Amino acid sequence: RQTRGLLEQAAADLRARGVEHQSSLPLGVMIETPAAAVAVDTFVNDVSFFSIGTNDLVQYALAVDRSSPELAYLASFYDPAILRLITTVVRAGTERNRPVALCGAMAGDQLASLLLVGLGLREFSMEPAAIPAVREAIGRVSLVEAVEAATEALEAMMAADVERQLLGRFGDRLDLE
Repeated sequence: RQTRGLLEQAAADLRARGVEHQSSLPLGVMIETPAAAVAVDTFVNDVSFFSIGTNDLVQYALAVDRSSPELAYLASFYDPAILRLITTVVRAGTERNRPVALCGAMAGDQLASLLLVGLGLREFSMEPAAIPAVREAIGRVSLVEAVEAATEALEAMMAADVERQLLGRFGDRLDLE
């Protein structure tokens, strides 16, 4: 809300000086903390779009330092808590017609991308090298299958269960290394 006010103030200043400018800019928000994901319904009307930053979301939601060699294995984007936070944001965006994109390592993972499609996401930002494999993975699975897998994953108890379920469903169709 403060940012929107600052943008409006800058637009008014430009107008007063006769400077040509775009009068309305789409303003979005990065969802990178559990608090932002849980409270998304309180500010969904203030933004034009959302982007979920999974690297930070995983670290903060699971309270695991992903850069620690001893602890990094605990920071799984397959954790059901992460999936539920993502679902909360996707639902809020869908209900209010706000696009939701997702960035981070999760977007570039073949199995995870199938899960994300099943959760309702359609826009991903990833390392360029991951694009061909993710595109191919998504092309090998129907939307119905992805939704079924996501529904099952949301019921799982642990990240390892989610990953095992996805591998069992889709592993034979993907070129996983």
